[in-house]
This record gives sequence, C-alpha cells and structure tokens, in this order.
Amino acid sequence: MKQALIYSLKVWLTGVFLAPVLLKLFWMVSGESTGSNAVGALMLFGGVLSIPSVLLLFLSVLILTRQAIAVNSTKLILSLIGIILAYLPIWVLNGRQFWLDSFMLNFFVGYTVTVIAAIWFYKLKPQ
Repeated sequence: MKQALIYSLKVWLTGVFLAPVLLKLFWMVSGESTGSNAVGALMLFGGVLSIPSVLLLFLSVLILTRQAIAVNSTKLILSLIGIILAYLPIWVLNGRQFWLDSFMLNFFVGYTVTVIAAIWFYKLKPQ
C-alpha cells in the first residue's frame, strides 16, 4: 500500500509541477502570450483540482499491483487511466463540455504527456 501511495504521489506531483513548465515553454516557442505568465497559478489550480484524480490513481495502482499482471501491462492500463484522470479537471474547467478549444487542448495534452511519461518513468513493483 505504501509503495502504491508513493508511486501515485510521484506521478501526480510530476504532473502538477512539470506540466505548467512545459506549457510555458510551448507558449514561448509558439509565440503565444495567453496564460504564459500563469505558471504558479497553473500549479496551484492544477494541484487542487487534481486531488480527486490522485486518489483515483492511487486506488487504481493499489488494485492493479495486487493482480497477477506484468508491470508493463499494468503501466499501459495506468496510462489509459492517466489520460482519463488528466482530462477530468480540464473537463470541469471547460464547463463540462466534451470538446476542447485550442487553449484547453494545450492543457490536456501538456498534462497527459507529463502524466504518462511519469507513469513509465517511475519504478512500479507488483505487490
């Protein structure tokens, strides 16, 4: 249980702190100024809004690591879950509309890429 909690927190904190930095870099390279000075606010709001997501990620990791599934298969399932969990806070911010405009799509892609990279980067041991 402790390993699942630590793994989930590492993935979550990586998403909360690294995704806004990547978004800032993307906005600087693409020449967009919209929201480019809001890295701290993105970290704060991203962290608060994704608390339910980290709890669901923790439960998913806990359940999947107790199954007799290979670690790579577990990480693949967690990647799919990570896509959904990265979308949920953005869906709430977007007024519960399924379609995302280009600005919100930047957030979704930034957080999704970061979460999936963190899922595959950090070591996960089956229980």
